[in-house]
Amino acid sequence: MEAIPTPAVPRIGVVRRGAPAAALCALLLAAGCASTPLTPNPRLTAAEGALQQARADPANAELAAVQLDRAERALQRARTAWRGGEAPEDVSHLAYVAEQQAVLASTVGQRKRIERDIERLDREREARDRQSQAAAAEARASAAQRQAADLAERNRALEASVTRERERAEQVSARLRQMQASETDRGLVLTFQDVLFDVGQATLRGPAFARIDQLAAVLRDYPERNVLVEGFTDTTGSAQTNQRLSEQRALAVKDALVSRGIAANRIATRGHADRYPVASNAGEEGRRQNRRVEVILSNEKGILPHRS
Repeated sequence: MEAIPTPAVPRIGVVRRGAPAAALCALLLAAGCASTPLTPNPRLTAAEGALQQARADPANAELAAVQLDRAERALQRARTAWRGGEAPEDVSHLAYVAEQQAVLASTVGQRKRIERDIERLDREREARDRQSQAAAAEARASAAQRQAADLAERNRALEASVTRERERAEQVSARLRQMQASETDRGLVLTFQDVLFDVGQATLRGPAFARIDQLAAVLRDYPERNVLVEGFTDTTGSAQTNQRLSEQRALAVKDALVSRGIAANRIATRGHADRYPVASNAGEEGRRQNRRVEVILSNEKGILPHRS
């Protein structure tokens, strides 16, 4: 016998057809209130610190003016995205680019200072009369030249790394959006709505496997990314049964990914029972939607978000 469900408040942004206008207004008001505070972004803070450090060296304003300007403009884009309430992943990506541009400005300033020192050392060497003084100056110039060459190579490697990271982040986001992933405050979330578990079952239905194949392909192509798989149930059954069932549903998706070559230590699982419903459990259609699995992709460092 089905337990009497506790009325659940639908997630903001999910409104059933035919919902009363008063309920819709309440949802919109709640969404507006929830979005008022601006959550600090650690990557944005790091970018601001990197730019402040680059500005702290007066020589950078003269020797790396172009790079400083690029860093400031990149940081402004990140701040605008943050203040505009864009997705944390997008803000972090823009802030990461700004941070790397600031580091690049400091590196360029340092390299140009060394090049300027080389010129000074060259003039000193030419001005000295004694051979020993000229030899010492030449040795210093040679060391400085090697250091400048090393810094130039590091600059090229850093620029290439920034470009690669930006392109990879854009590529993985595009592929997940093709799979109907949605932007949330936890990043990109892929919901297996077509899994549609039967009541009391944790067996994947056939239509789910095509999307699991796509997800496994993304994880193979981007080994730095991890995933969190969360299982959910409707309100049918006891709390203990629903908890166990939600965990089994998450494990079913994990097992499917592992069988497709994804390392088990890259896949975390969690069961939430009938918590966090996406539809009302009052009817069969709503309960069917609540029997689901959500997959959350980590950032480029493999760090998974926490559910607030």
